[in-house]
Order: sequence, then C-alpha cells, then structure tokens
Amino acid sequence: MFERRVPKDLSIHVYVLSSVIGADEKRVQWNRFVKFFTDQTQIELKEVEEPDAADFVFLATGGVEHLYISEFERMPRALYAPKGTNAFAAMNEIIGYLGNQGKSVLYYDEKQYSLQEFSQIARAKRLIDESKICLFGTPAPWLVASTPTREALQSRFRTTLEFVDWDILKWSEGKPLQYIEGIWTALSTSYVTKRDLYRACQLSSAMIKWSQTSHPDAISVGCFPLLEEHVSACLAVSDLFEEGIVAACENDICSTMAMLMVDYLMLSDRPPWMANLVDIDGTDITLQHCTVARSCIIKAEVLTHFESSANCAIGGSFQVNTPVTIFRLNDTFDRAFIAEGRIIKSGSNYYGCRTSATIRLNEPMTTPLGNHHILIAGHCARALRIFCKLFM
Repeated sequence: MFERRVPKDLSIHVYVLSSVIGADEKRVQWNRFVKFFTDQTQIELKEVEEPDAADFVFLATGGVEHLYISEFERMPRALYAPKGTNAFAAMNEIIGYLGNQGKSVLYYDEKQYSLQEFSQIARAKRLIDESKICLFGTPAPWLVASTPTREALQSRFRTTLEFVDWDILKWSEGKPLQYIEGIWTALSTSYVTKRDLYRACQLSSAMIKWSQTSHPDAISVGCFPLLEEHVSACLAVSDLFEEGIVAACENDICSTMAMLMVDYLMLSDRPPWMANLVDIDGTDITLQHCTVARSCIIKAEVLTHFESSANCAIGGSFQVNTPVTIFRLNDTFDRAFIAEGRIIKSGSNYYGCRTSATIRLNEPMTTPLGNHHILIAGHCARALRIFCKLFM
C-alpha cells in the first residue's frame, strides 16, 4: 500500500531582509505577517538565519535591494513583500535586476495563488536542493538527452548525486522480506519461473533494507547489467514507490528530478510513472514501461521483462478516463513539457514494455524533449508551471 513520504519538517522557512535603519518597521511587519500567515495556512512559520536554508525571502522594509543582490547565489528566488510599503517597491527593483540576469522570480500575488500554495511550492525547491539521489550502476548509454552534466544540475539545484555499486547490496545472499514475497507471489504470472520471481524479491528486499539505513530521497537504477545475473529491478522500483521512495529506471536523472518535484509538491495521491514514449498521434500519446507502482494500476500481474524475455516485470491497467498530467524536463533544466489529459486506453502489453497507457492530451505534443515522460494522476499542470518558474 502506497505511503506518501511526508517531510520531517513541515514548517515554512523564511529569511527576513530589512534595512539597517528599519528595525522597528521590521518588527511590526514581521509580526503582522506571522499572524496573517498562520491564520491563512495553519502552517508553522520559521525564521532562519541563512538564506540558503529558506523557502522564500520576506522583505520587511525598503532599501534591501543591495542586501539581496550581495547574496544572490544563496537567495531563494521566491519573494514576499507587503503591498503598500517600500518593501514592495524594493521587490520590484529586485525583480527587474533578476530579469536582466535572465532569471525568473516567484513572488506572492493573491490573485494568482493562495499563500499556502505559494509557500508549499517554494518549500519544494528547498527540499529538492537538500535531497540526495543514489544511482545504482552507470547511466544507460542510450539516454543521450536525459543524463545532464553535474554542472547543468548544480546550476539549477544543490541536489547531491551519489553513485552506488550494486555489490554493496549483497542481494543474492539474503532472504526476501516476507511481505514482499507474499505480495508478488499472490499475483498471476505468465512465463515467469519461481526462481526468477524469488531473485527479484531478493533484490527488492535488499534495496528496501538498504534505503532504510542510507535514507536516500530518490533511487535510480542502471538495471540492464543485472539481466546477465538473471534478475531485473522492475519489481524493486515498484516496491520502492510503495515504501514512499521515488525510484527511476536506467539512471535517467531528468526523470528522477521530475519525480522528486512531483513528490515534494505533493501533487497526487498516487506515485508518478516514468515510461517510454512509444507513439504520438496528434493529441494522443502512448506510454509503456516494464515497471509501475502497484497502487497506480488495477489487474496487476507479473510478466517477463520485455527486452530479455525473462526475469520479472509488472503489467497492469490504469483506470480509463483518469485525469492525468504529463511532465518532462530537458537535460539543461531550462525547458519543460507539461500538459493535462486523460487516459483513454490501458492494459498489460504482451508485445512490448509490459504496462501500457494511451493518453489524450489537451494540446498536441510537437517536439518531444526526450524519451521518458512522467505520468501523474490528476490535473496539476498549473502547480508544475508555477514551480518551474523558480529555476527556469
């Protein structure tokens, strides 16, 4: 059963800027804002000492432009300033400066979004910056548009990448967790041997145990070398999602980052699905992959892995007419594809990657940014677009 991971600290972190001569005004404006914020959101507000620990900057007085610019690299690009004050005028000067630098800004505007939505979107950026992605194995060589350089990633985020060797798991030496083995053996199987299913459960259990001690925010697997050992990571990726951990295939960093965004924005009550884009027909697209979180589908079954015709994969059906959002980032994190639609066809696929879904989008996909796309249950394009303004 899918358990959404909830951040340990649900408070909103704020860095307060005020001029040297504005101590009294700062106290008045900050106390007024704290009361307004808690009345509107019922979320705890926490003032922090360092700008890179903040979700957004609160401008308490005018004359703070130089203070923001002097710490530009550490400052959040989410701003709040009380209207009708010199602080609001200062914010507009900062917005103009950032615009001249080609940088976008997210500032609070009650006509566009609620205070809670604004602050939670800003918090997601901090959580992603603080996150750690563990990549097992090496990136898939065919993902030529999905493996950003470390420089490209660090120019937008402070996310840590940690490469992990498969051997650290010693997965083939341990027994599967009883509940993991029970879940998968209870499903119908097609051409899957008991030995392959057992080994897949061994790998899945080892990854779950390892994550409980290493505490990654996301895991990505370069799984194709494992096929030579007669095991696939498809069931493990599915299980990790059910444990509340973002999981991606083929060490696709673009997809991993996209799913972390979905996770920390709390956009859906179901895990996202990373899948191959196998067909485009106007506004209709078809996605397929050999793994998906069990809680996303109905009629789940264990099938063989498509490319190897052996080992284990998961097939199943998404509920038809389900509203969804399709999301994809490019490898320099300055462009995104975001479109809403609904599922018009889905089911297990016996002639390709095992889970398939056809989505009718509200707009055509003309120039794909790459292969893998993220399917999110529900319509959440607006929140994603607002969030992308923070780093694009």
